[in-house]
Amino acid sequence: MQTVKNSMKLHYPLDLVLQVTHFDLMHNMPGYKKMLGMEEIKLIRFDEHEDGSHDVEFTMKSQDRLPSFARMVIKPEMLVWRQVGKWNPETLTIDFKVIPYFFQKLIDIRGRKRYFQDSGAITIEITAQISIGIPGIGKLMEQVIAGELKKEQVKLLGKIEQEIKTRSQG
Repeated sequence: MQTVKNSMKLHYPLDLVLQVTHFDLMHNMPGYKKMLGMEEIKLIRFDEHEDGSHDVEFTMKSQDRLPSFARMVIKPEMLVWRQVGKWNPETLTIDFKVIPYFFQKLIDIRGRKRYFQDSGAITIEITAQISIGIPGIGKLMEQVIAGELKKEQVKLLGKIEQEIKTRSQG
């Protein structure tokens, strides 16, 4: 199993950070599609509960940015998955799981996005665990996916920071 962890500290109000990075995702698919570099994102389900928590489910289709050697195993049509999550407003966390349409019994990707306040700043922390149970190449694929995911998370956090900055000024 590979773990990917990234975080970013922001000096903006919590409500703005949550709006841009979490709640707008349900209402601004075109903006998030571009921000995440996805070919397609569809909201399948959004169930809000009385305690402020919610369950959410998306289907996502990634743009094909695979290294050439990975294309021998992973075909473009395999870059589609469901992502389900549960938001907990008390702990400011969303736990998520990626459910691929291919190799569901062999691929396990799950994680947590967490927000916390520290010294007047808001920190966003994203952690994901990747496990691929394909004999012989699973560990190598985990490393490749973890490396790509880390790069994508860093880019995403940069885009999030820019979007928050833009909204705070306007």
